[in-house]
Amino acid sequence: MEKNNLDKQHIVSRSRPLLSLNKSELSLYELKVLDTYLSRINPHKPEERTVIFDKGSFEALFEYSELKLPELKAHLKNLQSLDVDIATSENEIDNIKLFSRAQARKDKYGLWEVILTCSPEAMTYFFNIESLGYLRYKLWNVLQLNSRYSYLMFLYLTDNRFRKEWKVSIDELKDILNCGQIESYSEFKNFRRSVLDRCKSEILQKTDIIFDYTTIKRGRYVSDIQFNITTWGELAEITAQVEQSQLEEKDDTILNDDISIMCSLTENTIDREDMQVIYDLILQLNIGKGSLGTGRIDYFKYILDRVKVAEKKKTISDKAAYIKTILLNEFRKGDAE
Repeated sequence: MEKNNLDKQHIVSRSRPLLSLNKSELSLYELKVLDTYLSRINPHKPEERTVIFDKGSFEALFEYSELKLPELKAHLKNLQSLDVDIATSENEIDNIKLFSRAQARKDKYGLWEVILTCSPEAMTYFFNIESLGYLRYKLWNVLQLNSRYSYLMFLYLTDNRFRKEWKVSIDELKDILNCGQIESYSEFKNFRRSVLDRCKSEILQKTDIIFDYTTIKRGRYVSDIQFNITTWGELAEITAQVEQSQLEEKDDTILNDDISIMCSLTENTIDREDMQVIYDLILQLNIGKGSLGTGRIDYFKYILDRVKVAEKKKTISDKAAYIKTILLNEFRKGDAE
C-alpha cells in the first residue's frame, strides 16, 4: 500500500483511454483524486493497486479546511460508485467502476486516512499501459487548477505538445472541453471570454505550459483555433525522472532504445529494419528529443493514430509502407512551405 502526500514531484501516467473522462460527470475534485491515485501507483506493478491518502491530503484535494465525517462518508460513497464510459472507439460503450474499494479508517495515531483500490476492470487502463499510449505530467500542474475547463485544456495541450503548432475547429475544441451543449457559447465572443481566455490565464499562471492561440476565420465567422506551444517547461525533467525510475526497476539488459519501443507499439508487426527507416524519416522532420523529451516516440504514436483512423475505412496490408508514405508526404510538405 502506498501512503500519499501531495508532492510537487509526483508524476501522473495517464493512459490515452482515460482522456475520454472529459465526457463524464466527474467533478474537478474527483478528477484530481484520480490523478493523485495514478501518480502514486507503479504502472508496472498491478499487484500494488491500493493507495492510502492521509486525511490532510484528502482535505486538500477537496479544498476543505477540515473534512467532517458526514462529508467524508459522502465522498467515499461517490468515489466507489464512479461509473464511467471508457470506450476505445465510437463503436462501443464500456462502462466500468474506477474504484472497487473506498474506505476510511483511523491510523494508530487516531487520524483518519482514506484507502482507494481500483477495480479489476479499471486495471486495464491503469497498469502496463504502454500499448494504449499515455501522457505524463507533473501532478502539481493539475492540482493547482480551479477550473474544469482549464484542467481539460491542460490535458489537451499535453497530448499535443509535440506538434508545437496546430489548428482545431471550434466545434471539436468545444467537444474536447465538454462545453458544446452550453447555448451561450454558440457566440464565439462568449466562448472566448468565458473559456479560452480564462483557461489561458490560469494555465500560464499555474502550470509549466506556455502557449498562445490565434483565431482563424471562414468568412465573417471564427471557424478554427490555432495553438502554439512556445516552450514545454519541465518535460525533459519529467522524462528524465520517469526514465530514472524505470532504470531502477529494470535490468539494463532489457531496456529498449527508441526503435525497440516503436516496434513494441506496433506489437512487433513492423520489423526493426523497416522501423529504422521510419525513425530516420522522423529525424529528417526535425522531431528531436531536446526540450520535447520523448518527442520522436510521441510523434510516432501520433502517426499510428492516423493509421488506425485510416484502417477503419480500408485494409492496410503493409503498415510500414503506409507509415513511410505519410512521413514522406510530411517531409515534402515541409519542403514546399
